[in-house]
Amino acid sequence: MIYPKILSTLIKGVKMNHLFRQNYLYREKLIERGKIILYFLIFCLFVFNVTIAGSDISKSGTTSGVILEIPASPRGLAMGSAVIANSPDAAVFYWNPALATQFKKLTICMVSTPWLVGTHYNYFSTVIPTSFITIGAYVSTWSMPDMKVRNEYYPLGTGDKFSAGDMVIGLAVARDLTDHFTIGGTIKYIQERIWHSSAYGFALDFGSIFLIDIGNGLRIGTTLMNYGTEMKLTGRDLYHYHDP
Repeated sequence: MIYPKILSTLIKGVKMNHLFRQNYLYREKLIERGKIILYFLIFCLFVFNVTIAGSDISKSGTTSGVILEIPASPRGLAMGSAVIANSPDAAVFYWNPALATQFKKLTICMVSTPWLVGTHYNYFSTVIPTSFITIGAYVSTWSMPDMKVRNEYYPLGTGDKFSAGDMVIGLAVARDLTDHFTIGGTIKYIQERIWHSSAYGFALDFGSIFLIDIGNGLRIGTTLMNYGTEMKLTGRDLYHYHDP
């Protein structure tokens, strides 16, 4: 009979219309998310341009905690430091503490490498996931070999030797607030030493990861790093003695 065929055709038409509407709404949703991402990227581009424009000012010799600028992981450095949203190893605390939640079991990272002008850099970190939060800790050190003490009276050396070194100790926590949003933070102790003088300070790092369901997943990472106290060298080497 013709009526069942007409009814079947109508049902198919309703189903196709429903599928078309779902596809239309899905495309509209993707377009909305694309607009948000585009606005975010434009904002980041503007901020980065301002940062780069101001980075030509050199502060050599006027800043402290230079060890904080040494990349902790050769893998991250090989990627141009573009690992704020997805770190390849457990040196996540240098890039973004929120990344620690991506490790589901105990993970350790150890780095020991020669640095500039005969100096040496070491980094050790561990990530410990728990059922509630992810915790971690790391230690980084920079050291140099002994050098002769020279002055205007003894240009070839006074017979004494001096050395210098930096150290950073950090404790971090991170947690997945939702399936799409993660936050993390680090508190760290910073110490600088040269001969008989030293300086110390504290700093905080904050990071977040935002996951957007586009394609295989778009990850957006943000960080606020090395927000801390001032450091000033103190010690007997800073005093000048004059014999009248």
